[in-house]
Amino acid sequence: MDRENLILPKTTPREIKVLYGQAVLIIAGADGDITLEEQELFFLEVSRRGIEQDIIEEWQKFDWRQGDLEKTLEKLKAYLSVSSTKLLVYCAIRIAIEDSSYPLAEQDAVRQAAEYLEIDDKTVIELEILASMDKNIADLKLLTFSL
Repeated sequence: MDRENLILPKTTPREIKVLYGQAVLIIAGADGDITLEEQELFFLEVSRRGIEQDIIEEWQKFDWRQGDLEKTLEKLKAYLSVSSTKLLVYCAIRIAIEDSSYPLAEQDAVRQAAEYLEIDDKTVIELEILASMDKNIADLKLLTFSL
């Protein structure tokens, strides 16, 4: 896996990248809102990862409220490796918890995606723990270094 691009490999077709980001946004917005913190983290991360500007603009215009998670995942599933499916779920969790909230609606969307992508419950729990640890580390860095 490309260590510099934890979203998707650079060789991933454009349409798959678009769907991937849409799936993450649908999950993060499952509680009815994508907060400013969640938006900022999502767009910061995809910019850091070198995602093309036209794809980022498409995600900015995407109405995640109208998105259909199952249909989006159905289109994506054939293109994702086992590690990419886990990474999608991890990214969605990480974005969803950025506002220090992880309501039941977001948890349900994560589990729906995981089930559709054939990720077992134990792995989902591990991904939730990892995302929480990553958020805590980022928060501690901000506090410690006043970034």
